[in-house]
Amino acid sequence: MTRSALLIALGVSWAVADAAIGQAYCALRDPVTRIYETWPAADAHRSITRTIRLSDREKIAETLPFTIHFNELGRHTLYVVLDDALPLGLVHVRSERGRYGLIEIAWSLDLEGRIVGVELQRCRDAAVRAALTGPLREALSGSTAADVVRMLENPTVPDAEALLLRSAAKTLVVTERVWERDLTDLRAVHVSAGVREEGAGTLVPKEVLPHQVGASSGFDAATIWHWVRQSESGDVIGHVVRTPWRSGQQTAVVWWTADRDGAVRAAMVISPSDGDVREAFLQRPGLGLTRSRTPLRRAAQDAAAAVKVIVEGGSLPEVPNH
Repeated sequence: MTRSALLIALGVSWAVADAAIGQAYCALRDPVTRIYETWPAADAHRSITRTIRLSDREKIAETLPFTIHFNELGRHTLYVVLDDALPLGLVHVRSERGRYGLIEIAWSLDLEGRIVGVELQRCRDAAVRAALTGPLREALSGSTAADVVRMLENPTVPDAEALLLRSAAKTLVVTERVWERDLTDLRAVHVSAGVREEGAGTLVPKEVLPHQVGASSGFDAATIWHWVRQSESGDVIGHVVRTPWRSGQQTAVVWWTADRDGAVRAAMVISPSDGDVREAFLQRPGLGLTRSRTPLRRAAQDAAAAVKVIVEGGSLPEVPNH
């Protein structure tokens, strides 16, 4: 199975980029130049077009600290940047109402929804153009939606910068909400491709049952995604698991890989607010070893134990807190 076929099997339906741009609902310019400037290694890009539903609108409105006009949320296209059919990043183009007409902004994001670049595709406002030549561009790099919202809380932010920050916040929140399933599958392909021992293989989604997740793991079974990696002959060669995790006030999204024998390791940790969380998971918590006395390391061990049970298809006994 080719990598493109793998993405389609996971439910990532590509649209032909030129056709998507040609529709009346999307008068925005094709960001092809921005795509290859931001990702020089890219050799292709595809588009995923989605309609923003009423339920999406309500969730977006709850998340953002400012009002969005109804006409801003309709049908939109997300561009997926590829290298040898593997996803590298995303581009989302938005138009904003400026003082001298519409301003067209191309936002480049990594696969975890952080800003990696921004360019103006159409802008007649010199103040907005100038805002991106100052420190704002650097401040936006690596930012999440929460980071951008915090920047907007500063009452001294100039109008031109506030316009860009609102656009960034809308882009990040809308992208994550509307393309959530597409992004989850793309991220799984990206993580799986990093496992070279047995080849990337074909990813087959598998249900996670509540009894596989203990209270001490920090997981909710309903939010976990599990894919079995299979060879061309259908043999299991490994697993990819995505687990949103919480312990007290600390949160993270942890991506795990496991080999065919169920040996688990954390492959990627998304925890912008706490580097200690990232370090605790990426130290590969040792299963079967003496329980750590450090709370975060102990939490990471509990989480890894739950993932091991998930990939083995068993049930998780509660782990004593000592």
